Amino acid sequence: MENNGFPDSDEDGLIESEDNCTNEKVAIDNDGCPWSDGDAITDNEDKCPEEVSTIENSGCPFLTE
Repeated sequence: MENNGFPDSDEDGLIESEDNCTNEKVAIDNDGCPWSDGDAITDNEDKCPEEVSTIENSGCPFLTE
């Protein structure tokens, strides 16, 4: 598929060169990538995509002993 003459295979409105997740159709403001847990760390960069945490902790909650 195309977007104004540029490739957009997942038809999310982002052209391939600006889309960090070219096989997933999600919101443009997420650079084309989903974030399942809503912590603003996209799943492709989140080491724990099902758990809310911080960027500093790579998306994973702190472990306690």
